[in-house]
Amino acid sequence: MPPRRVCLRPQAFGNDIDAVQSWARLPSPETLAAVAAADGGTRNLRSVLGSADAEYFVGREAELDIVAGLLDADTPSRILYVHGPGGIGKSALLRAAGRLAERAGFVCSAHDARTLPGELDALLAKLVGEAIGGPLFLVLDEVDHLGSMVGPARDALLDQLPDDARIALAGRAEPEASWRADGLPASSSI
Repeated sequence: MPPRRVCLRPQAFGNDIDAVQSWARLPSPETLAAVAAADGGTRNLRSVLGSADAEYFVGREAELDIVAGLLDADTPSRILYVHGPGGIGKSALLRAAGRLAERAGFVCSAHDARTLPGELDALLAKLVGEAIGGPLFLVLDEVDHLGSMVGPARDALLDQLPDDARIALAGRAEPEASWRADGLPASSSI
């Protein structure tokens, strides 16, 4: 089965100030209590903000269904490529996908391509050895910033990652034609 491709379309979320304020909100007291219980009674800022991110993520049920299908052990799909204009929720969707993957038993390794090494061997060394304790769910956000390394990195990851790994990428640009060659045709656009 070919990789799934999701093209996000803008949704009405109110004005930008509302979006910034909602991102900065703390989770509800119930969620904070659940985080503390899950962390053995301790909380850190990362866990609190992660809980807030999960609590305030709404919508995108169709896209989350695609992610759930990607995580199914029997699926032939292994790659999800999300693309669309800036500010419509690609990164939030990838964070939600990572949470789903962790609940499904995957080890989620999330990376912002703007912070990754600019040399292919160093990039691969950073990405490939990440899964310890379960199958890898590799998230590459802002993949457009890899520029001409996207194709070679993809090909190397396909050769080096185990067959139970999954890859979720997001960027503004639609995948280039090489994603539809050599057995990697795009199957759908939502």
